[in-house]
Amino acid sequence: MQFSGNMETNFATKAENSRNMLLQIRKENIKRSFCGSELMGHRRQHIGTVNGVAYYDDSKAECVNATWFTFDTIIGPTIWIADGKCNGGSYDDLRDKVNSNVDGIVCIGNDKKMRQLFDGNATIEQATDIAEAVRKAAAMAKEGSLVIFSPSTASFAQNEIGETFKNEVMKMKQWQRF
Repeated sequence: MQFSGNMETNFATKAENSRNMLLQIRKENIKRSFCGSELMGHRRQHIGTVNGVAYYDDSKAECVNATWFTFDTIIGPTIWIADGKCNGGSYDDLRDKVNSNVDGIVCIGNDKKMRQLFDGNATIEQATDIAEAVRKAAAMAKEGSLVIFSPSTASFAQNEIGETFKNEVMKMKQWQRF
């Protein structure tokens, strides 16, 4: 049997092509599931607009890929509220999206990874909890901005944190009336 070229190179190339194809299929399936007209709660859910700033709960974005697809669909200046843990992924995958879409980041907890990757491209603030993060994001946002809570990491209390985010936004809406 004869093979053209180096057999190891051919196998390596085929393996790399297969890997890339699988990643693309995976990303396309994820994107399709996020871009449907019926979004479940805590997935890019519009909570309200306060002082011309729209607030979105994306707390079901429990991995970097989910946040990547959220950023892929947003238009306009954005303040991102994120979790500093980044379990099971790399914020590096978000670099291009953050550089093109995000003006500010409020990181709940450790912001070391965020600062390493995004400092200079976005203003970065640190918060200890979601309530403080919402206040800091509101201070960073300008009229016409979006504030998106998209943690990019899984948590046992994801729904609870999403509800706390909603409650904090609703408090701001109530204060806006006075």
